[in-house]
Amino acid sequence: MDKRTRVLAILALTAACGFVLDKAVGAVILDPLKKINEDLAATETQIKKANTALNNRDAVTKNWTKIRDRLDQVRLPDVHTNFMAHLNEIFDKTGIASADISGGQPVQQGDFKEYIFDTKFKLTWAQFVDLLVELHNSKEFLKPLKMNVQSQYEKEDVLVVDLRLSTIEYAPVPVKAGAK
Repeated sequence: MDKRTRVLAILALTAACGFVLDKAVGAVILDPLKKINEDLAATETQIKKANTALNNRDAVTKNWTKIRDRLDQVRLPDVHTNFMAHLNEIFDKTGIASADISGGQPVQQGDFKEYIFDTKFKLTWAQFVDLLVELHNSKEFLKPLKMNVQSQYEKEDVLVVDLRLSTIEYAPVPVKAGAK
Protein backbone atom coordinates (compact mmCIF):
# COMPACT_ATOMS: atom_id res chain seq x y z
CA MET A 1 0.00 0.00 0.00
CA ASP A 2 1.31 3.33 -0.85
CA LYS A 3 1.42 6.23 1.57
CA ARG A 4 -1.47 8.12 0.05
CA THR A 5 -3.86 5.16 0.26
CA ARG A 6 -2.79 4.47 3.82
CA VAL A 7 -3.51 8.13 4.84
CA LEU A 8 -6.93 8.00 3.13
CA ALA A 9 -7.75 4.70 4.82
CA ILE A 10 -6.73 6.08 8.22
CA LEU A 11 -8.85 9.21 7.59
CA ALA A 12 -11.82 7.09 6.48
CA LEU A 13 -11.39 4.80 9.49
CA THR A 14 -11.07 7.83 11.79
CA ALA A 15 -14.25 9.38 10.31
CA ALA A 16 -16.12 6.07 10.70
CA CYS A 17 -14.89 5.74 14.30
CA GLY A 18 -15.88 9.35 14.97
CA PHE A 19 -19.33 8.70 13.53
CA VAL A 20 -19.80 5.52 15.60
CA LEU A 21 -18.42 7.26 18.70
CA ASP A 22 -20.82 10.20 18.11
CA LYS A 23 -23.79 7.83 17.85
CA ALA A 24 -22.66 5.92 20.94
CA VAL A 25 -22.20 9.10 23.02
CA GLY A 26 -25.56 10.40 21.76
CA ALA A 27 -27.33 7.15 22.64
CA VAL A 28 -25.66 6.72 26.03
CA ILE A 29 -25.43 10.33 27.27
CA LEU A 30 -27.24 12.93 25.13
CA ASP A 31 -30.58 11.15 24.49
CA PRO A 32 -31.20 10.34 28.19
CA LEU A 33 -30.15 13.89 29.10
CA LYS A 34 -32.64 15.30 26.55
CA LYS A 35 -35.41 13.05 27.95
CA ILE A 36 -34.56 14.15 31.50
CA ASN A 37 -34.80 17.82 30.46
CA GLU A 38 -38.21 17.20 28.81
CA ASP A 39 -39.44 15.38 31.93
CA LEU A 40 -38.13 18.21 34.10
CA ALA A 41 -39.99 20.81 31.99
CA ALA A 42 -43.22 18.76 32.18
CA THR A 43 -42.82 18.40 35.95
CA GLU A 44 -42.26 22.15 36.35
CA THR A 45 -45.45 22.79 34.36
CA GLN A 46 -47.39 20.42 36.61
CA ILE A 47 -45.93 22.09 39.71
CA LYS A 48 -47.04 25.51 38.39
CA LYS A 49 -50.58 24.18 37.81
CA ALA A 50 -50.64 22.64 41.28
CA ASN A 51 -49.39 25.88 42.86
CA THR A 52 -52.05 27.86 40.99
CA ALA A 53 -54.74 25.49 42.26
CA LEU A 54 -53.28 25.69 45.76
CA ASN A 55 -53.25 29.49 45.67
CA ASN A 56 -56.93 29.49 44.57
CA ARG A 57 -57.91 27.05 47.32
CA ASP A 58 -59.62 29.67 49.51
CA ALA A 59 -61.76 30.98 46.67
CA VAL A 60 -62.62 27.46 45.51
CA THR A 61 -63.48 26.39 49.05
CA LYS A 62 -65.67 29.46 49.49
CA ASN A 63 -67.48 28.81 46.20
CA TRP A 64 -67.88 25.11 46.97
CA THR A 65 -69.33 25.94 50.39
CA LYS A 66 -71.77 28.33 48.73
CA ILE A 67 -72.81 25.67 46.21
CA ARG A 68 -73.07 22.97 48.88
CA ASP A 69 -75.25 25.23 51.04
CA ARG A 70 -77.58 25.89 48.11
CA LEU A 71 -77.80 22.19 47.35
CA ASP A 72 -78.51 21.41 50.99
CA GLN A 73 -81.36 23.92 51.20
CA VAL A 74 -84.74 22.34 51.67
CA ARG A 75 -86.79 22.87 48.57
CA LEU A 76 -90.45 22.83 49.28
CA PRO A 77 -92.40 20.50 47.04
CA ASP A 78 -95.21 23.05 46.91
CA VAL A 79 -94.89 24.34 43.34
CA HIS A 80 -97.46 27.08 43.83
CA THR A 81 -95.70 28.67 46.82
CA ASN A 82 -92.24 28.21 45.30
CA PHE A 83 -93.25 29.79 41.99
CA MET A 84 -95.00 32.68 43.75
CA ALA A 85 -91.82 33.33 45.75
CA HIS A 86 -89.79 33.23 42.52
CA LEU A 87 -92.15 35.70 40.83
CA ASN A 88 -91.87 38.03 43.82
CA GLU A 89 -88.04 37.81 43.58
CA ILE A 90 -88.23 38.76 39.90
CA PHE A 91 -90.55 41.67 40.69
CA ASP A 92 -88.24 42.85 43.50
CA LYS A 93 -85.20 42.74 41.19
CA THR A 94 -86.95 44.80 38.54
CA GLY A 95 -88.36 47.30 41.04
CA ILE A 96 -92.04 46.50 40.59
CA ALA A 97 -93.62 47.72 43.81
CA SER A 98 -97.00 46.06 43.65
CA ALA A 99 -98.25 43.35 41.36
CA ASP A 100 -101.60 41.67 41.43
CA ILE A 101 -101.04 37.93 41.09
CA SER A 102 -103.94 35.56 40.74
CA GLY A 103 -104.57 32.03 39.61
CA GLY A 104 -102.26 29.14 40.20
CA GLN A 105 -104.87 26.40 40.19
CA PRO A 106 -103.27 23.27 38.70
CA VAL A 107 -104.59 21.77 35.49
CA GLN A 108 -103.59 18.13 34.85
CA GLN A 109 -102.27 17.56 31.32
CA GLY A 110 -100.93 14.04 30.87
CA ASP A 111 -98.13 13.43 33.37
CA PHE A 112 -97.79 17.14 34.21
CA LYS A 113 -99.72 19.69 36.21
CA GLU A 114 -99.69 23.18 34.72
CA TYR A 115 -100.03 26.19 37.01
CA ILE A 116 -101.17 29.39 35.29
CA PHE A 117 -100.65 32.77 36.97
CA ASP A 118 -102.19 36.07 35.84
CA THR A 119 -100.35 39.22 36.90
CA LYS A 120 -101.06 42.90 36.40
CA PHE A 121 -98.74 45.75 37.32
CA LYS A 122 -97.41 49.16 36.31
CA LEU A 123 -93.79 49.84 35.39
CA THR A 124 -91.48 52.09 33.39
CA TRP A 125 -89.80 51.18 30.12
CA ALA A 126 -86.51 50.45 31.89
CA GLN A 127 -88.28 48.19 34.38
CA PHE A 128 -90.08 46.48 31.49
CA VAL A 129 -86.77 45.67 29.80
CA ASP A 130 -85.34 44.44 33.13
CA LEU A 131 -88.43 42.26 33.60
CA LEU A 132 -87.97 40.67 30.18
CA VAL A 133 -84.31 39.96 30.98
CA GLU A 134 -85.21 38.41 34.34
CA LEU A 135 -87.91 36.26 32.76
CA HIS A 136 -85.47 35.08 30.09
CA ASN A 137 -82.68 34.31 32.59
CA SER A 138 -84.96 32.69 35.16
CA LYS A 139 -83.60 29.56 36.83
CA GLU A 140 -87.13 28.24 37.25
CA PHE A 141 -89.08 26.74 34.39
CA LEU A 142 -91.59 29.36 33.36
CA LYS A 143 -93.37 30.09 30.15
CA PRO A 144 -94.92 33.44 29.25
CA LEU A 145 -98.30 32.63 27.73
CA LYS A 146 -99.70 36.11 27.10
CA MET A 147 -98.46 39.65 27.52
CA ASN A 148 -100.57 42.73 27.03
CA VAL A 149 -98.78 46.09 27.27
CA GLN A 150 -100.72 49.35 27.42
CA SER A 151 -99.11 52.76 27.45
CA GLN A 152 -100.18 55.35 30.00
CA TYR A 153 -97.74 58.02 28.80
CA GLU A 154 -100.45 60.66 28.25
CA LYS A 155 -101.19 60.67 32.00
CA GLU A 156 -98.03 59.29 33.59
CA ASP A 157 -94.76 57.70 32.47
CA VAL A 158 -95.77 54.08 33.02
CA LEU A 159 -96.83 50.99 31.16
CA VAL A 160 -99.65 48.75 32.34
CA VAL A 161 -98.70 45.12 31.77
CA ASP A 162 -100.99 42.09 31.93
CA LEU A 163 -98.77 39.02 32.00
CA ARG A 164 -99.86 35.39 32.04
CA LEU A 165 -97.16 32.90 33.04
CA SER A 166 -97.22 29.17 33.52
CA THR A 167 -95.03 26.54 35.10
CA ILE A 168 -95.32 22.79 35.19
CA GLU A 169 -94.82 20.04 37.74
CA TYR A 170 -94.18 16.39 36.98
CA ALA A 171 -97.09 14.63 38.64
CA PRO A 172 -98.09 11.45 36.82
CA VAL A 173 -101.60 10.21 37.42
CA PRO A 174 -101.51 6.98 39.44
CA VAL A 175 -102.57 3.93 37.50
CA LYS A 176 -105.89 2.54 38.70
CA ALA A 177 -105.98 -1.04 39.92
CA GLY A 178 -107.12 -3.43 37.21
CA ALA A 179 -106.33 -1.00 34.36
CA LYS A 180 -104.00 -2.13 31.61
